Amino acid sequence: MISVRTQFRLLALSAAAVAALGSAGLYSLVPGQGSSAIAGGTVERIIGGTVAGNSQFKNVGALKQRSFKFCTGTVIAPNWVLTAGHCCEGIRPSQLRQYSFEVGGKNYDWAATYIHPTYNFPDGDVALIKLKKNVTGITPAVLRTTAPIVGDFMTIVGFGLTGTGASGTTGGAGTKRYGTVRLDGVDPYFVTWSFDSPELNNTAPGDSGGPGFIGGQIASVCSGGSNENAGWGDESFNTRTDAYRTWINTTLQRSAALDRVPSGVRALVDPAAAAELAAEALPGTTLIDSTVRSFVLDRNVK
Repeated sequence: MISVRTQFRLLALSAAAVAALGSAGLYSLVPGQGSSAIAGGTVERIIGGTVAGNSQFKNVGALKQRSFKFCTGTVIAPNWVLTAGHCCEGIRPSQLRQYSFEVGGKNYDWAATYIHPTYNFPDGDVALIKLKKNVTGITPAVLRTTAPIVGDFMTIVGFGLTGTGASGTTGGAGTKRYGTVRLDGVDPYFVTWSFDSPELNNTAPGDSGGPGFIGGQIASVCSGGSNENAGWGDESFNTRTDAYRTWINTTLQRSAALDRVPSGVRALVDPAAAAELAAEALPGTTLIDSTVRSFVLDRNVK
C-alpha cells in the first residue's frame, strides 16, 4: 500500500478521480474523521522534528486552499514554487482563486499550475506553481544538479501532522518543522528510506511537496510512504528533483518568454491566455456569471 503525503483538499477532484485513487490504495487523513479513500492524500508534519525558527528555511512555505494548509512548497524563482504533482492534481483553472502560497508571513495568489506530463502517482510527482506576484524578502532555493547517493543525510522540511515513531501521526498540522533522514535507496527517480531509527525523522501528512535538502540544495520533494500514519516501519520516498530539472527549467523559461508577449498576441498561441482574456470579458457579479466564467476557463485550458 502506498500513502500520499498531502492533506485533504475540498472539491479538488471529480468523483471518478476519487474512485480511481481509492482503488489505487492512496489514502487521505481528514482531521477528526480518521483515514478514508478520499482523493487529496494526507496532511503531514515532520515526525519527531524540530520547529523551524523564523530565520530557518525561509523559502519553504505552505500551500493553502482558502485558510487550510494542505501541502508544502519551496520558492525556486521570484514567482515560482516547486511542489509535488499530487498536490496540484485536479485543481481546475477556475478554482485557482481559492488557492494561495503562504511564505514569510505573506500570502501569494496562484496564477497557474504545471504538473509534469508523465505524472501518474507516484511517477512524475513534481509540479510548479506560478504566482501572480513575486515573493519579496525571500532568497529562492537552488536545485541540486548531481544525484544523491545511498547513505546521504537529507534534511526534510514541511507543514503537517506531528507525532512519534511509536504513535505515528497525532495531529497539530500547520507548523513548519524539519528533521533528518538517511537515504537507504536511490533509483533514477526516487530516494527512499526506512523509518526504523529513533535518532532520525520521517515525513507525514502535510509535508507533500516539501523539500529534501542535501548540502543546502533541493535534492527531492516529498511524495509518500507505505504507512498512512508515518510511524515505525514506514517505507518513505521522495521524488528526485535532479531527474526533472530539465523540465523545471524549461517550464520557467517558456513561461517567461510568453510573459514578454502582449496578452492579445499571446492568446493566439497560448490557450491559457485566451481563456483568461475571455473570462475577463465576462461580467462577474452574479452566480450565473461566475459559472460561465468557470466554464470558459475549464473548457479552454487543458
